[in-house]
Amino acid sequence: MTSQLLPVTSGQTDAQGFEVVAWPGGKPHYEGEPVVAQVTTGQGKRNLHLEVNQMGEYPRVQVAPQESVNIKLQFQTSKTGMPVALTAQDGGTLAGAKVSQRVVLDDQRSVFFDFAASANVGTHRVTIATPAGEVKTLDFWVGEPNTMRTTAQR
Repeated sequence: MTSQLLPVTSGQTDAQGFEVVAWPGGKPHYEGEPVVAQVTTGQGKRNLHLEVNQMGEYPRVQVAPQESVNIKLQFQTSKTGMPVALTAQDGGTLAGAKVSQRVVLDDQRSVFFDFAASANVGTHRVTIATPAGEVKTLDFWVGEPNTMRTTAQR
């Protein structure tokens, strides 16, 4: 049995051709600046359009051990040149084998960076923090999806 890669997409694409990942109950309200993440996986060859939920978290993306992904964050209202702090929280690295990195918004209010997951199975979060104190979190899952099984399923 082949498992479905996470996240499951909506069947729609954005203007750049990225598969839109829709939240099951509709788009959650977010108090802060909505930042769209466009994630391109290496081995999975998926192009995903992700939006934050009310907690500033993006949908989980399943990746292979040591897989590299390219990420574009599109800010909506922040000014060009604003610094953004990136941190690999649970393993994996950013460009140059670093666990943290400072990037700045370009003329289109975007930042681009790469993330490489570790060989360890489990969650690999990358936090994105702005000078205003807003924190958003990308969540990459290495390995097969973590499914719960109850004793009733024996």
